[in-house]
Amino acid sequence: MTAKLEGFQKTMNESFQKYFDEQEKYLQELRDQPTAIEQLQKFREDQKLPVLEKELLGIDQTILDVEGLLSNIEEDIRTRTEGLPVSEAAARRLTAIEQAPLSKRLTDLIRGRQRVAVGLEAKQRVVREFMTAQETDIQRQRAITEAKLGLGKERLEFEAGKQETTLEIYRTELGRLEKEETEATAEVKEATKAANTVKKNILTNINSAVDQYKLNPSGFRERYIESLVATYGEQQREYIGKQVYSLMPDIIEKPEDITSKTLISQAKINQLAAAGVPQAVALDIQRSLNAGTTWPTIVAHLDQQLGEGKGKEMMELYENIMIF
Repeated sequence: MTAKLEGFQKTMNESFQKYFDEQEKYLQELRDQPTAIEQLQKFREDQKLPVLEKELLGIDQTILDVEGLLSNIEEDIRTRTEGLPVSEAAARRLTAIEQAPLSKRLTDLIRGRQRVAVGLEAKQRVVREFMTAQETDIQRQRAITEAKLGLGKERLEFEAGKQETTLEIYRTELGRLEKEETEATAEVKEATKAANTVKKNILTNINSAVDQYKLNPSGFRERYIESLVATYGEQQREYIGKQVYSLMPDIIEKPEDITSKTLISQAKINQLAAAGVPQAVALDIQRSLNAGTTWPTIVAHLDQQLGEGKGKEMMELYENIMIF
């Protein structure tokens, strides 16, 4: 779950970074775009407007020069013919003769200027149209980029919202699992406590039967295991068996030790038999006492063998006779 949370956070960070990168790219494109003056200057050069404008200025200057010559012809002729026998009519003819080429030159210049001006105007119109189209295209591209940025922002907000929703679902599920884990832990603790209680009861029962085992070990452990399994269930068999054999280890005694411990004089045996204590019971009691078995345990053992109440009776008779 922690890895999933880290994955959500990574996705959100990547979305934010992508949006910021797009913004920076857009701003850089704006910075890299040529200015309107730079674009106008470049297109003017492409259309050779500076050449036409220079040509037009040259024609205008020539026209001014020719017009100046024309306006000075009469004064110039008057100055040159002053003091000479030149009639007024001859002076006018001379003026007309000199004005004719200049007038033709001026007419040609004016016509040429008109052609250049028309061409210049046409190219200037193209330039204006280009600049208008260029500005429109720039605005359109800017609108597209801004729209992309807007969509990127909306996508980022959507992704962030989706991530928040997913994260909330994750947190809710995590909380539910933690709650289940806590409850499960409590249940496990309760189950463990209950299981331990059962095992404690089993252990107590086994411990209380150790003395009986010492009185009559042959086959006792096997019978006792089956008895406990019947009480506590088959699932406890392994534990019962392990504890029974741990608390009731094998009893191995040398024959001479058994003889010495169970030795009772024949006179006492006869007295006990006369009092109602069979020889086998007397020897069994003697062995148990020699093994350190407690009085209540021996009584319980005899009750199991002879019947309820017989154990206490046999023990009292045994003690009364053995004391004296």
